[in-house]
Amino acid sequence: DDAASAPDARRVLWALIGVETLCVLGAEIAIFGVSVWIYQATHSVYAYGAQLFASTVPGLLISPVAGHVVDRYSRKWVMIGASIIALIGTLIVLASALLGHLSIFPILAGAAIASVGEAFQWPALAATLPALASEEDLPRFNGLIESGRAASMLAGPVLGGAMFVFVGLPGLLGIEVVTFVISMVVISVLTLPNAGDEEDDEDDEPSA
Repeated sequence: DDAASAPDARRVLWALIGVETLCVLGAEIAIFGVSVWIYQATHSVYAYGAQLFASTVPGLLISPVAGHVVDRYSRKWVMIGASIIALIGTLIVLASALLGHLSIFPILAGAAIASVGEAFQWPALAATLPALASEEDLPRFNGLIESGRAASMLAGPVLGGAMFVFVGLPGLLGIEVVTFVISMVVISVLTLPNAGDEEDDEDDEPSA
């Protein structure tokens, strides 16, 4: 059974690495576009600082609750729910841009909501990896997912800058929406371990 399940677990791990990398790339592309818009519209360092505050502090404040939720509930649905929350934040900004009513206020609201989603997404993913990877493979997969995130954070502004002239801010936000929808679809079809499975496995092991 272990030999049969190991390839399946690796496929799930690669899928999670792929969707996480894709989501970070989409988010960084959109963040670059929003930053450019803030500079063009306000020329204010304070407005840019407010965006950084809104995209960071709400997630930090909710992180203790996020950890509790990840430890008690289905990690698959926590990740899907986190993606939906982040998607709502992006859609607020996108709708404002498409309707011609974009201002700093919907940007701050969208950033704050997305920050809350990210606070749930990353802990759920980090808690899932050890349940899928063996002790020997875990450092490699952790390194791969961190490398994917880092590469996306570097590539996002480059791609965002190249595409901003052609598609504008709505186009960049649309790219983020697509990446999050793809992520939710992929995660929804994966079989992921639930919270508590590791403890159940340990309880099932015979004592020495």
